[in-house]
Formats: sequence, structure tokens, C-alpha cells
Amino acid sequence: MHTETFLREFAPLASGPGGVQKLRELVLQLAVRGSFSETGVRENTSQVALAEIIADIRSGNTPSKRQPEFWGGTIPWASVKDLKVGSHVLNETQDQITEKAVDQGGAKTAKAGEILICTRMGLGKIALLEMDCAFNQDLKAVRLSDSVDPIFFIRAFQTIEVVGTGTTVSGISQKTLLNYRIPLPPLAEQKRIVDKVDELMALCDELEAQQAKETGLKRASAASALHHLTESKTREETANRLSLLATHFDELFDDLESIKALRAALVRSLCSGAFSNDFVVSVEDDDAEYPIPKSWDWVKLGSLLENVTSGSRGWNQYFAPDGERFIRSQDIKFDRIEFDEPVFVALPGTVEGTRTSVRLGDLLLTITGANTGKCAIVHDLDRTSYVSQHVALLRPNNIENTRYLHIWLTGEWAGREILLRDSYGIRSGLNLKQIRDLPVPLPPLAEQKHISARFDELMALCDQLENQVREGERLNTELMASLVHSLTETDPYGGGAVEPEGSSEDATEITAPEPAGREVLEKPDIKGVMTSSKPESEAQADADQGPSVNTKFQEAVLVAAIVNTFFKAGGEPIGNFRLQKAVYFARRKMGEHVDEMAYLKKAAGPYNPSMKYSGGIAIAKQKNWLREARGRFGFGHVPGRNADDAGEWIDSYGYGSPTRWVAEHLRFKKNVEWEALATIDYAIEHLQTLGIEPDAGQILQYIASDPEWRPKIEKLGLTEISVGTSMLEVQALFGPKSGDGSA
Repeated sequence: MHTETFLREFAPLASGPGGVQKLRELVLQLAVRGSFSETGVRENTSQVALAEIIADIRSGNTPSKRQPEFWGGTIPWASVKDLKVGSHVLNETQDQITEKAVDQGGAKTAKAGEILICTRMGLGKIALLEMDCAFNQDLKAVRLSDSVDPIFFIRAFQTIEVVGTGTTVSGISQKTLLNYRIPLPPLAEQKRIVDKVDELMALCDELEAQQAKETGLKRASAASALHHLTESKTREETANRLSLLATHFDELFDDLESIKALRAALVRSLCSGAFSNDFVVSVEDDDAEYPIPKSWDWVKLGSLLENVTSGSRGWNQYFAPDGERFIRSQDIKFDRIEFDEPVFVALPGTVEGTRTSVRLGDLLLTITGANTGKCAIVHDLDRTSYVSQHVALLRPNNIENTRYLHIWLTGEWAGREILLRDSYGIRSGLNLKQIRDLPVPLPPLAEQKHISARFDELMALCDQLENQVREGERLNTELMASLVHSLTETDPYGGGAVEPEGSSEDATEITAPEPAGREVLEKPDIKGVMTSSKPESEAQADADQGPSVNTKFQEAVLVAAIVNTFFKAGGEPIGNFRLQKAVYFARRKMGEHVDEMAYLKKAAGPYNPSMKYSGGIAIAKQKNWLREARGRFGFGHVPGRNADDAGEWIDSYGYGSPTRWVAEHLRFKKNVEWEALATIDYAIEHLQTLGIEPDAGQILQYIASDPEWRPKIEKLGLTEISVGTSMLEVQALFGPKSGDGSA
């Protein structure tokens, strides 16, 4: 495979967190299933237990640490830490032992060419020895029979889900290890598979390096842009720079780390007065760490507080399951209080209870441990609550200061001041005097309100970016899972999709349910070419019926094909309503029937939200195969910046022809006509599966009996005459002679 082809086809799939690692796992899964076989025939591949192909297996041992004469010699000594993830060979170790450790200390040795497998403390790690060495008790040394290529064995073993048992240290027994099974093709085929896997793994390495470089450049650009923003000298300059930056938010801040930096920069600008009318940084201020407007004052935090306190030690004496809420440092997240594991205390009438009781509007600041500096406002109280000794309770003397003080305390500058005062390290914490002495830049009350409003506005924007990133990650994970399913969930003895015995998982979460007796015809394999698991005669028979849509990934390709076709035909965006109906019509034209696509009833009917938010539309949008745009008739979808990337998938699946057919036959019809045709077609198909050859009256009765579809009768003006006319048109569109998917 050419590097360019690999990167073009699979780089988008590996763009999310851990994407390249998932791609490596996909390569291994395909390899052991025979997808890289030169012949594509897998009848010579059998599943064998490891016990059948392991000629010898030995457990390691660790010489006593109390006998220094066993250590520091010349014999390499392997432990779990020497087996690196991502490497399948071992040619050096961190520690060495002496010959005496082998002769008298019971150390076990392994020869070059043998394999070390971790069976505890790093469970599942595996490597081929390129040297003689001794090894510890967490490893087993394996010598294979001559019928097995060691690297093929390692690659196949890496696809096994190794699950250990044990409470203190998880591990597997030798018996369990030997009972694991792997596919074993002939030796020559093993070597060919190893060569192909090595080639693809090298491309994965290249892709990973490319992604790291791109991420580094993007983060450097984002950091530069944020520095440019925070170095503004006037309010106008700040506004202009923020406006310019906002046009590139989606490009610069597309991961959680960069969004976190954006939040910090915006808070810094707000709390420095950069959005204030009298914010001007003069030449004299250039050396000032925190320049502020002339109308602001530097004050100590204590001067703005009515009370500063925290709990005392010895709270365990008050713990009571039926008591009141106890707020600890781990309960305080940035900007909120969240109880993962709530604790309760009873303090009736005690001085401790009176002193540490929380009120609405209080600020709670963590003052010890790794959470030092986290701050939240008490917005609501569902019950009486008290703070622990690790939480400072700050009660502002003017409630109007509360929101601004919270913004300041969660910002970068306050965090830096807190760490400066935590002179013994972050875990030693702050005392109450240090909290009172924290310097705060205080604007007038009117300016505080303005800052609070702007803060909410800007943080909402950051929340939106963060949600987009998380949704993108979720969709990317789902897309990869769908592709893995499409490429790997096949019977190794020549079949189509299978469901594991006893499985109760809802297959529509990943793929559309496949019709009985009909299997997946074609899928692009890892090499970007078409493969088929069926005999030529069966493949041709299915080809006559047209391609099918079996996964959300394939649905995304179909969606991209429709958007491209309609945009080329008319130059206007296609809205969600018509796009969903077009998906329905294309699938019907490809020869699919409602028993194969029952979950698309909503697409034929009023609306299918799953297609938009987690199905084909969402995935195509996430891959930038399409984007939203406004046209003459409102918002809709047009080809995205990566639309060309979908082109080869469209060609591979054969979706170009049916989508052109939809555009040619239906593009000039009105929305109500689209819905009427889809509704009546679905009703006919469904009734026919029940053994009913319906007439117009029965179609109307079918629609009226469905609460969700009943409003269609009035909305679409359905009568027996109009239904009868639509039935004739449906027959012409999707009748037996029209189901071949041709234009």
C-alpha cells in the first residue's frame, strides 16, 4: 500500500484521542482474520489452543534482594518494566544479575528466539527475545513449535483480550494462558501477514508523528493568539483582537487542553480590566505584572469578607449517616459543588456547627492537597451543610462582590498568588491569614456586573467548543467502531455478519440489522480495494440487487453522496427533511425493503433525530464531508472541506448511481410530495410483509392507526384518490424492474 493512500483513507478515522492506537488494533484484527491473505481463501486457517503450538513454557523467578552478590552482574534480567507497549522485541534490560544468582539463587533463564509473556503486573505484554536473559516471576518464557512464526504469534496474541483475576494483583494462570486460541494459517502465509502488518504499523507510526507535529503547530498558534490577546494595551485593542480570534475559534481550539488555555486567557483579560472603558496600559506599566485600569484598586481579599473560616480536625467523631451534609475538598470542582461520595455529620448545637455552617452566596475554596485553589459559589442548599478542615468558607461582606470574587479566584493570577503563598508545596496548603492577604484587583460595582455578564457569555462559548470536541470524540469513536464492525465482524469460514451466541446487544447501536440470508457484499479492506467473502456467482447475484447500507459509517457515506449530488445539480443546500427522505429513497432504489430498514420508519415519516444526532448525518458532519450553510430556501447541508475524502468511499460502495437517480427523479417535487411518497411506500411495504396486498383504503387505515403518522392525513391532504395516485407512482419508482440501482 502506498503511504499516501493509507494516510488519505485512514487519517480521518484516527484523528480522535487514541485514534492511531485503535487503528493499530484494527490492523491486527484484520490480519488475524485473514484479510491480508493473498488468495482471500481461509479454509486452511484453523483456531488452535496455545497449548498445541507451545513446545515449552517456564515461569520466572526473582533472586533475593537481600543478597547483593546476586545483583549487578553481566546477565540481563528481564522484568515487566522492560517490555514496552508498542514494541514486540526485547534486546536490553534495565537490571543485570550475576551467574551466582542463576546457580544458587534460582534465577530462570530464557534463550534468544523465545518469547516472554506477562501473566501478572503488566498483564498481556509480550516480546520476542533477541538475547539470552534471566526473567522474573511475573513473566513466562515460551518456546514455540516449528510451525509458528514468532512474530505472527505475537501479533495474534495481541488481539486476545487477556482478563486476569485476583484482588491484590490481577493475573492469569498457566492453564488459562494455554487455553487461549488464535487462528493459525500455514507458515508461509504467517510470514506474508507479518510483512503486511509491519508495513501498516510503520504507516501508523508515520501517521502518529504527523498528528503530533500538526497538534504541536496548532497549539503553538493558539498560544501565540492568546498571548496576543492578553497583551492588549487598550479596550479597543482587546475587542478587536478578540473579534479576530473568534473567527478562528473552531480551528485553534479543537481539543480540551487548548480550550482550557482559552478559558484562562479570557478570565485574565476580564480580571485585568482589558474590557473596561478606562483600560490603557502605558509605557510605565510595561513592567507591571498585573496592570489594571485607573478606576480599579488593589485590595486585600480579607477586606471584602465578613467571615473567613474552615473546619477543625477530628471530624470523624461527628460522622453520622442520618446527619447533615459535609463538604470536603474533593466535592468542590471548578465553579460547582458535586458530591460523588456524600458524607454526613451531626453537629446539633455545637460551636463547630455554628462556625462552619454554610449559607447561600458563600464562596468555598479548597486550601490543602492537590485540589488547592478550586473555588465554587454556594448557589443552592438542599439541606444544612458544613465545611471540612480542607475547605475555607469565605463570606463576602457585600453580596454584589460575590460573583466577581469567584471569577477572580478561579483565574490564573489568583492561582499563581495562592501557590506563591503555599511555600511548603501544594499539599501543605494555605492558612486563613494567607487567604485574607491575597491581593485582589477590585473594579467598581458596575464594572463587576459587566465583567460577570461578559464572563458568562465567554464561558458559554467555551462550553460550546468543549461540547463540540466531546461530541466529535464520541462520534469518532462510534465511527471507528462501526468501521471495525464492518471490516471484521465476519465468519472466518466464508460467511457474512454473525451475532455471537447468547448476545443480547442491540445491533442497531452500531449497524443496521442485516436481512436473513443476505450478507454484506463488499467492503473496502485495509488496502482501500474491494473484497468479497462470497463466491463469484453469489456476489454477482447480490450486485444485481444493488449495494446495501449496513453500518452508520456506510450511512454517513450515503449522506455525503446525496449532499454532493444535490449540490452539483442545483447549487443549493439540502435541508434535514429532504436529506432524510433522500436517504430513504436511495436505500429503496438500491433494493432494500422495510424488513431490512425498519428503523428508518421515522425517516419515511416525520423525522429521524438519531440520523441527525448520532447517525449518518452527524458522522458525515463530524468528518467534514458536509457542513451547514444558508441558501435561498434556508439552512441546509452543502459539501464540506473534506468532501473529496468521501469520494472513494462513495465509489467503493456504489452510492453514486442511486443518489443521482433520486436527484433526477425527485429533486423538483415539493416537500409534501416527498413525504407522501415515502409514507405510502413504507405503508405498502409493511403491509406486504404481513401478507396483505393493500388498496388505497387500507393504506389510509394503516396511517390513521399510527398515532405518530395520523396527523399526516390532514397535513398531506390524503384521500383514497390521492393515495391511489401515489401508489401508482411508488410502483413506477420502486417496482421490481426499478430496484437495480441504475440511473
